[in-house]
Amino acid sequence: MDTFLPVLFWGLAILAALTGWGRLLARSCPDGTNNAADWLEAPARGIAISSFIGSLMNLAGLATRAGVALFILAGCALTGLSLVPLLKNIAKPSSWRRPSRDWKWLVVLALPLSALALRFGSSVLINTYLPYAAGTEHIYFNPQDDALSYLVSPERMLQTGSLGHDPFNSRQMMSALGAQHFLNAMALAIFPPENVHVIEGGVALAAACLAAAGLGARLQLGRTGATLLTFVPLLFRPWYINISSLTTTVAVLIALCSALVQLFSTEKSQKRWLLTSGLLLGAACSLKSTTVPTAVILVAAASALSTLNQKSWRPLGLGLLVGLMGLATMLPWMWWQLHSSGTLLYPLLGRGFHIEVYFPSVSAPFHGDAVHELEIGLILPIALLIGLLLAWTMPAVRATVDQSTACVTVAIVAAWAVTWPLLAISTEYNVIARYLLAAQITALTVVLAGAGQAGLQLGRQPGWRWARFTGPLLLVALLLGYRTELYIGYGQIAPHDLANSIVDRPYFLTTLTPHVHRAQAAVPADAKILAYTDTPFLFDFNSNPIFVADWPGEASPPPGMPVHQGGEAVAAFLLGQDIRYLIYSYKNKANYSRAFFQFNLDPSVGRVMNRQAGLAFAFQDDLTELGQTRAHLFDDGYFYVLDLAHRQPPKSTHP
Repeated sequence: MDTFLPVLFWGLAILAALTGWGRLLARSCPDGTNNAADWLEAPARGIAISSFIGSLMNLAGLATRAGVALFILAGCALTGLSLVPLLKNIAKPSSWRRPSRDWKWLVVLALPLSALALRFGSSVLINTYLPYAAGTEHIYFNPQDDALSYLVSPERMLQTGSLGHDPFNSRQMMSALGAQHFLNAMALAIFPPENVHVIEGGVALAAACLAAAGLGARLQLGRTGATLLTFVPLLFRPWYINISSLTTTVAVLIALCSALVQLFSTEKSQKRWLLTSGLLLGAACSLKSTTVPTAVILVAAASALSTLNQKSWRPLGLGLLVGLMGLATMLPWMWWQLHSSGTLLYPLLGRGFHIEVYFPSVSAPFHGDAVHELEIGLILPIALLIGLLLAWTMPAVRATVDQSTACVTVAIVAAWAVTWPLLAISTEYNVIARYLLAAQITALTVVLAGAGQAGLQLGRQPGWRWARFTGPLLLVALLLGYRTELYIGYGQIAPHDLANSIVDRPYFLTTLTPHVHRAQAAVPADAKILAYTDTPFLFDFNSNPIFVADWPGEASPPPGMPVHQGGEAVAAFLLGQDIRYLIYSYKNKANYSRAFFQFNLDPSVGRVMNRQAGLAFAFQDDLTELGQTRAHLFDDGYFYVLDLAHRQPPKSTHP
């Protein structure tokens, strides 16, 4: 418990900080009739504010450990200030006889916070990800995406104050803008890399549950209905394929749908919801690049449907303003990425330093497995979309249900359906189910909330009393349909991980830090380094400019790293970029050996993975060649450090 409890409390502190920043935003667009919903949606809004403030801190070089910690403390202070009026009310003698309505929402808080504590079992990670050092049932860190990119970025940020410029790191360019790195930096501000899952596995899950409850409160579903909505984000198992933003985007997208309902409502003052909607849209697009089409289609479709429904151009203008405000909040991240990776936003605004810019190839045929996955994945969103449209054509429904809710509900389901083929094409037919998980969870949450609201409204009409059970019946159907997910998540993964966390297994990753620093010490201070190692997030980024090749050759400055042209061509290219030194963990081939990952060359995994694996294996051959012709400044049987400008064969060679 020595590790579990401190990280649990730190996760709650981050959640409190996000709540505080979200409450600050609520003051700019107050909803005096629904204070409970403001509190419930505050963490998701806090994620949006963190994305924007984090982008400014990144540009200014202020996102150090101290800077990030101060940001968290400031958010906690804002939460404390927001609680003062509530605490004063509770202190009154009359409040003991008639409890404040706000405290009744503790029932809503209980479920997601319980889930937070449970999921911390898979957040407080003490297992290792290295195949040769681990014998665990679950692998928690992707050896390329996480170890060579998603952990590198927040560690570099915390050490230097910014993400810096790394044109060789393809995931830093392709996966998203920098919002996810700033959030991960919150977890790592005082704890080691093993605990980074505290964001996705714990804090973001709670934020998503609370956002779902907030949506229920906005739609007047009552405490019971709002609490039941929290089941939807809890349905799905923790996806630790990698630590990029997934659950965080769920929280932001649900809050965005809730804000759009208010924005397009004819009974609301729309102006006060513009800022909230714009920040949430910008955050969704900054957290994960695969969320961009979902978020953009959601706003566009909701504004178009509202325009048709209201027979007014005003909703379309509001949607355009939301898009412009979202773009404005993204600009600091986009400016950083332009200087780091050569594109403002990959791939919509350019492919930057991607390999296909230098060495274009022909797209592979659509593989049968991908076709099957696409067809199966489209069944549910298309069926829901057809059902919603049919229901909307019924006169009784159109005359009774809230039209802004209906427009947003149809819009998010349409965004889910349309994004499937878009991502299938843009990712070149790779496995995309998990990329759509955020859209799926959000759409199911909104559909359930909208159905519950429509059922309650229709239930007041003669002959429609049965409609009040629409929401609960859909929830039961959802639980039955996803019973396998529930069993895997809570019957297998969570208990196993919780047990592993509580027993406090010794950390493994951070024990390698002195080992990594000894290799780095062989390089002169301030000299540029290209690193291809299994734990590059352990480097001292203040001592040297370090470029990390996560997928070697997938991204590099012009004219592109010639990986398939032999070691000498690679050396000439790197020297031309003023990179003289190269660190390689040759013992385990940067944890991506042919023996273990040969399956990624199979056509069934998609052209992207085929290309990445082929580049990695070719680069390893190049480094083996250079290891026989360049001087070794350091070689301990695990790492070696090559001086590419010094041709001096080492005394011994390594395969």
